[in-house]
Amino acid sequence: MSFDNSSCRVPSVVGYNIDTVDDNIELVSKQLKEQAAIRSAARPRTVANWYNMTLTCVDVETIDKRGRICQLGVAKVFKGEVIQTWQRLVNPGFPIRDEARLIHGISDEMVKDAPRLIDIIPEFMSELTAGGGIDILCGYNLNYDITHLNFELGNFFRDPIRNVPKFDPLVIVRMRNVGSRWAGKGRHKQTNVARHLGLPVDESKAHGAGYD
Repeated sequence: MSFDNSSCRVPSVVGYNIDTVDDNIELVSKQLKEQAAIRSAARPRTVANWYNMTLTCVDVETIDKRGRICQLGVAKVFKGEVIQTWQRLVNPGFPIRDEARLIHGISDEMVKDAPRLIDIIPEFMSELTAGGGIDILCGYNLNYDITHLNFELGNFFRDPIRNVPKFDPLVIVRMRNVGSRWAGKGRHKQTNVARHLGLPVDESKAHGAGYD
């Protein structure tokens, strides 16, 4: 399978060169900045009542540890109930490395007809900020997802989450009195943590952005 690298326009987004981005992208970016400023001014500085706040969970899958995004997933959780899910495959413009494919199961064939990342930015950001915005941004090993999204999307992603509280369950799992006491190799992996907590795990879907 061959890829046309010239079709991958994401670097223009990273550089924020608006001349190479569709008009609707510019409009969405402006709206998101305005909404983020309003929410930041009104947002309480404490998350003590986090159970009554909506968790916005995000996950990305990539072509390798440092590579382009090949899948995006968003889920909204309120009081323990999943109230919204969204997932899209992305054509990264580059081949998916074998070691990554073995983890998330996404192949070159699966993404060859998928949209480019730049083409679904409005849809992704709309899903991410749905329901009045982002109360708390959540993700397992969240820094990995934020790093890739910041690199790929730049200010389109960075601005709406700038002052949003972040929550990473992996931090809790790695605490001395929590996951460090669990036995077994790979005890901090997401699927193993789910099993330890008695949650159902579908191996056929594990490590997909939406399922994770």
